[in-house]
Amino acid sequence: WCGRFLVFHSDHSSDIMVSNRERRAPLCPWHVKELVKDGIRVYVEPSRSRIFLDHEYETAGAILTDKLDKCDVILGVKQPDKTRLLPSKTYMFFAHVIKGQQENRELLEQLLKLGIRLVDYECIRETGSRTAPRLVAFGKYAGFAGMIDTFQGLGQKYLAHGYSTPFLNVSSAYMYRDLASAENAIKAVGAEIRGGALKRLDHPVVFTFTGNGNVSRGAQEIFHLLPHRMVRVDELPALWSARGPHDQVYGCLARDEHMVARRGAAPSEPFDVAHYRAEPHLYDPVFSARVAPYTTVLVNGIYWDQRFPRLLTRSDASRLHAGREEDVARPLLMLSDISCDIHGSVEFLEKSTSIERPYFDYL
Repeated sequence: WCGRFLVFHSDHSSDIMVSNRERRAPLCPWHVKELVKDGIRVYVEPSRSRIFLDHEYETAGAILTDKLDKCDVILGVKQPDKTRLLPSKTYMFFAHVIKGQQENRELLEQLLKLGIRLVDYECIRETGSRTAPRLVAFGKYAGFAGMIDTFQGLGQKYLAHGYSTPFLNVSSAYMYRDLASAENAIKAVGAEIRGGALKRLDHPVVFTFTGNGNVSRGAQEIFHLLPHRMVRVDELPALWSARGPHDQVYGCLARDEHMVARRGAAPSEPFDVAHYRAEPHLYDPVFSARVAPYTTVLVNGIYWDQRFPRLLTRSDASRLHAGREEDVARPLLMLSDISCDIHGSVEFLEKSTSIERPYFDYL
């Protein structure tokens, strides 16, 4: 590309409102230095909250400005405030519109109305082919951040029920200077767990992971920093009934065959993943009966669209929690939906969260 560029700090939350806690930037100062070296003029919007200081970009050769109109291409991390969009520009950010997500349709309509060219990071492929691997694969880092925030949220949930746990000692992901700092904090929590800090709980703490992509793998990588034992789905019922004390947490990876069953298939019939992906309407959901009743925290990282059965419905949630709303040992104490599909694979995910409000209670 030729012309002028702007790297801007897009203040946002999931509702496309101003977030004073957003610290990310689409390009680092050393990226800017390379662009300037190649003869590209780079403008950077000043920010007091960005993880990199303004002078670091200036040192790299960028020009600080809050005027976006002089730029040909505008880069951000996630959705910008649609009231600040400039007509006839090229914007690059994670738009979350590729599946026609309802919550971002107004943004997409505004982009079209203003004649804006959108380059969605999710759609950039290594060779330009739709089937090629994604070039901008942020999923693993979403898994890192999502799992860190899950620990903090779980600690708060337990405390609301009257139980102090070391999960509270994990801060929100945005508070850490880097990944190593977060990992060290989680390892310290692991040492507490190993020393008996979960003895107040007489039930196992079971994390169930869905998906086998970057999001799920990133979340599992953070989870593995704690003392843990991975169990199979068929081991969950016996584990769930095992009373404490427990000096570790438990993880379970639920695959497609644990989420759905082919209608009319014999129990001994092998599960055919390719057939399921091609003919999902021939399958019924079974996750709510086989896995969810034995799960403390569901960490959801699957790809889902309307062709596929839902992982959990509203009626599933009501049934699993019926009469046990105040029971800290109940299943599905917490949902961490890192895929963040509103009304998607988890039907009762009714809204996305923000940095300021990272959690909400459904029941």
